[in-house]
Amino acid sequence: MLKRIVFLIASLMMTCLLLAACSDDAQQPGTQQAANDVVLPAGQEVLFEVSHANQAWGYQLAGHYVDREGRIWQFDHSSEQWQAPASCIPAEALRDKLTRQQEQVGRVSPQELAKAVALVEAAAAGPLGEPIDTGCRDFGGMSYLAYTYDADEDCYAPVLLYLRGDWGRKNLAPAADKLRIWLDEILGFQGMSGCEP
Repeated sequence: MLKRIVFLIASLMMTCLLLAACSDDAQQPGTQQAANDVVLPAGQEVLFEVSHANQAWGYQLAGHYVDREGRIWQFDHSSEQWQAPASCIPAEALRDKLTRQQEQVGRVSPQELAKAVALVEAAAAGPLGEPIDTGCRDFGGMSYLAYTYDADEDCYAPVLLYLRGDWGRKNLAPAADKLRIWLDEILGFQGMSGCEP
């Protein structure tokens, strides 16, 4: 009889532990688990973008982006001019921009991605410095962006982290600078100089 009681108590304790573990893993409504412990709004595919646009010698728009799986893609949308909508970019329009001549060129680890995504909210709240004439001419502009996603509207709001080129501008939040440095590292841009704000 005592053995049975001990067995029942042990079974009950194991059940409680399993239920607690399952509730910790439960996701909030409207989110999807991505890249281990990175939690993103359901449907968000694009996290970061670094692109260069120039119209000095014909239209050029090309760059890189990082998706929810940590894949780094290269794209080139120079074949036709792309106009960004004013505030929230429809997912279809962003997809059209980023998937032209697309090629995977790298990947970041889930841990790295989680650290970067954790900085986006603070960067989005950061004030932007004044636009600065850098003295460069005909460089165009290289934009460093993070994206937030509105699942209800199926659109992306770009968060400017940094702009360098003929005109420069900085997001003054420390999180934005960390993200810019991280993007330079994963894309092999560290050490690039010139046309800085």
